[in-house]
Amino acid sequence: MEKSSKNISFERTKNPWGMDLEFPRALLSPEDHEVLKQYSTGKALCVEIGTFRGGSAFIMGLFAKKVVSIDNYAYSESIGYLPAEPKKRFELARKAVSSLPNVELRMGDSEGEANSFPDESIDMLFVDDGHGTADVLRDFGAWYSKLKPQATIVFHDYICDNETTQADVQRAIELILKSGKMARREVRGCCFVGEKR
Repeated sequence: MEKSSKNISFERTKNPWGMDLEFPRALLSPEDHEVLKQYSTGKALCVEIGTFRGGSAFIMGLFAKKVVSIDNYAYSESIGYLPAEPKKRFELARKAVSSLPNVELRMGDSEGEANSFPDESIDMLFVDDGHGTADVLRDFGAWYSKLKPQATIVFHDYICDNETTQADVQRAIELILKSGKMARREVRGCCFVGEKR
């Protein structure tokens, strides 16, 4: 198991590229920003599972042609500083990405929303929703056929300060790699980057 970097710092309000934009708050390290930029740049369609506040959708929206970000906006005690009501959480995220017309937010279940995409239509998938092993495997399974051949799959929190989350995400990725459906590209920041096989 790869270990957490206790020196991860999170960029919460400033952007890393000197653009004259106000970035939404996000629990992303500077390395995570670079991963999202690198793998979304010029892509026709990037899909994110787990919108949270819209920060990662915003970053991908700066560089990809189209971003669809999906979340059920269910309340979690671990992020209790956000409103409990899903519609209010959705509106906060929508406001965060409102300056980017190429970013679409959807309130829904990951598996259900996957059915609305044609097979082999997605260039990049960013998985940052449920962090239990079963959750990560379920998201990967729901979206696998929707990914283009050799599409990029980025899993967030592969490296993180929560040992349970980190172990669960790493266990899921290990199982996916053993299945032969994905190859490893790199680990950078908090992200594991894979390629569809």
